[in-house]
Amino acid sequence: MLKLKNIITPTCNRTFQKWLNTRGEYKYIYNSIGSPRPYDVTLNVGIKKLPKEEREQFKETDTMLVYKEIVDKYCPETIDISYNTNNINAFEEVNILYDNAEMYLKNTNNEHLITNFAYMPLDDNHPGYTTNLACNISFKTSFSNSFQKLTTGLTTLETLEIIKNIIKKTDNNVHNIPIIQSNKYKLYYSCFDCCPVEQNGFFNSEYIANTIVSNTNYLNKISYISLVDTMGTLYFKSLFEVIERITYANSNSNSNSNSNSNNNLSVNNITLQLTYRPGEEHKLYKKFEESLKCKVNKFEVSMFKNTSCGNLLVNNQIVPGNMTYDMYYDFLTYYIVSQLE
Repeated sequence: MLKLKNIITPTCNRTFQKWLNTRGEYKYIYNSIGSPRPYDVTLNVGIKKLPKEEREQFKETDTMLVYKEIVDKYCPETIDISYNTNNINAFEEVNILYDNAEMYLKNTNNEHLITNFAYMPLDDNHPGYTTNLACNISFKTSFSNSFQKLTTGLTTLETLEIIKNIIKKTDNNVHNIPIIQSNKYKLYYSCFDCCPVEQNGFFNSEYIANTIVSNTNYLNKISYISLVDTMGTLYFKSLFEVIERITYANSNSNSNSNSNSNNNLSVNNITLQLTYRPGEEHKLYKKFEESLKCKVNKFEVSMFKNTSCGNLLVNNQIVPGNMTYDMYYDFLTYYIVSQLE
């Protein structure tokens, strides 16, 4: 953890807001970087990275308690909800949890407008997509075709086709529900910017940016793009170059009157899932700091520390841990203070 002289680092939304109001300069800097709030992945990636025995202990009631704590204590911008086991009723499980979470938000004072996303299976033939009320959905693809095939059994092209079909089905479903205005969709990209299974595992920024722009234009409905630092090796220069290329592509698209895309892809659509290898937590702040310099201020955070992450392997590579809330508020506080020095 970073050390600040004479400052007790906030650990939740309430203590952070209280600290922020102690000096006008703190609030000014916070507002200047876009007043960021965390994007919660505890009930998606966080649970999946727990040891199997801990993961299997989670029941619907336990998971709802975690969900309520996330809402009440951390007040994130969005919450991703996924199934926590690989059982046959996984789809029904995520739907039940999503519906319960929606009911909880409706029955509490949701003044901060938290948005729930349901992380759904890549199966466009599943009947749930024509009946479920989960209007905000997240999907997974990858910059690596090999990694996507390994983890989902699908190629990246097959994944895009399925997602497009699912979006069409769920859009038609939502049109029959008057209280829902529109769907939101989030697309996770693993292997940014390194892949554990490709022989030449590094992807250059031009390929990454072109893939994002092409896929976003093809799907035409993506609200958020999550760039996942799968191996914990992200080099900040790659992020800068990718953002620069996406911004350039977006400006060209806006000036092209013949463009058929309805997407206005920009840095505001991008969330980052920054990770760290065991013993390298200190490197995470540098990624955080450089991301803010690139004007990317949406960070995905988990309640769980994933202390066992060093035991999880992909092709003999260590799967890193996710940024926790303690880290997030520690980094954000440190960054704000450092801007006054």
